[in-house]
Amino acid sequence: MTSDEHGIVRTNMRDITQMTPAQARAIRGEMVQASELPPEPIASVRDITVWGAKGEIPARVFTPEGAALGDPRPILVWFHGGGMVIGDNYVQSDRPARRIANRTHCLVLAVEYGLAPEHPFPEGIDDCWASLRWAARHGAEIGGDTSRLAVYGDSGGGLPAAVTAVMARDEALPLRHQLLVYPNLDCTMREDSWRTNVSHGLNRAAMQWFLGHYLPPGTDPTDPKASPVFTPDLRGVAPATIIAAEYDPLIGEEITYQRRLREAGVAVEMRTWKGMPHGFFVMSRIYPQALEAADYASARLRGAFHR
Repeated sequence: MTSDEHGIVRTNMRDITQMTPAQARAIRGEMVQASELPPEPIASVRDITVWGAKGEIPARVFTPEGAALGDPRPILVWFHGGGMVIGDNYVQSDRPARRIANRTHCLVLAVEYGLAPEHPFPEGIDDCWASLRWAARHGAEIGGDTSRLAVYGDSGGGLPAAVTAVMARDEALPLRHQLLVYPNLDCTMREDSWRTNVSHGLNRAAMQWFLGHYLPPGTDPTDPKASPVFTPDLRGVAPATIIAAEYDPLIGEEITYQRRLREAGVAVEMRTWKGMPHGFFVMSRIYPQALEAADYASARLRGAFHR
């Protein structure tokens, strides 16, 4: 590994734009080993199946020790990152999900939504929404309190987290919080940060690779289901926490979304981690700030679940 002039660590991985989705998925384990601390102990990890309109959706339940928020426990429905093309709950999300479950004292229901290009837009979003609805209706079956639900998404997973928060409002599904970790919220890449913050990992070419696999030809990138920043009316959506990274090209759209939530009267807190690149939240071996951010995120969730 090497570092640039800002202290941003390079993990010497190959250029994703030169890979197929299958190749990119295959190196996730190598990336996790290079960037994450060993997994924290937890009471249990079990695989289950949730059900949507199109059939079975694999999911994984992380249960922490103790019962600081009571029993049954609150449920955090978790959508992993990876640009809706790569990523999973078995390698990529295992360690951060354990950290959040332990610190928040909630169940984490991590969803294996369909990935593009095999499952292009909007199939992954539909899986995430079906999983959130399942948690609201059947969460008691996994020891959860269905009156205390929240959603989480990092990077590409922030997109379905934000979209399903809007869908929950529209369907009168009570949602306590939405935790958005450097979320992708605008597929147009129109913000200035896509010109100024492209030297620290994620860049325009990589995002175009993800979008090229995810959005079918002819898709309107301003469709609110593809880019939640274009949602016409955000009034009444769940309160939000946005974790941002200073050197992330996504920070521009996160600032815009924070502003739009505030204008709609939604309680939102955005915190930017100085000196951090996109992806730092799942790079705890490299950046101790990942653990600081996990503590902050968990405190925000605990507050939401206690209301």
